Amino acid sequence: MKIDFSSIIDKRKNVLEQRKGELNKLKNEGLRISDSVEFSISEIPETAPRGRIGIKKLDDHIANVKGAVVYIYEMVNPEIKNDLLKSIEKYKACKDKRNTVKIPDESKNNSSNILYVGSIEETSFLSRTKQHLGLLTKDTWALQLKYWADKKWKFRLYYIQIKNKAVVKEFEAAISDALKPLVGKREK
Repeated sequence: MKIDFSSIIDKRKNVLEQRKGELNKLKNEGLRISDSVEFSISEIPETAPRGRIGIKKLDDHIANVKGAVVYIYEMVNPEIKNDLLKSIEKYKACKDKRNTVKIPDESKNNSSNILYVGSIEETSFLSRTKQHLGLLTKDTWALQLKYWADKKWKFRLYYIQIKNKAVVKEFEAAISDALKPLVGKREK
């Protein structure tokens, strides 16, 4: 069997050109970032009520968010960065741990106050937020904040709704590249 690599590359270029056009449309639509919602780890409940998070200000903020979203977690106090990284590393070393975010090598030299940038294409933003807070299954890769973060630490959550889910990953990659989040995978 002979593989036509030239044809494969041309098809991929066409897909990327189409996404480039979609990103330009997205830019021209005037994207708007949500207001931030600040919360502390001490506010995260032991369990979340069905269909809610259990932190009223977060519930109110994301209750009606549907569809594709790029979201950002920001540290309110960036001076916790070193303690935060140590806390994640310590937790990742535990025997019975949850699937917790990756710490990139460059995090120790990272001066960003952005903790994490993520996205969803179709799943519930409410459910994904609950995963990041540590309120759902331990098997899903997420921040799992309540399991390793100090109760006094505060974070802000922002989001941007995206109409075309086909460009969500590219938009997330652009945001991650610009904001240099401390933890999480790096989309390229």
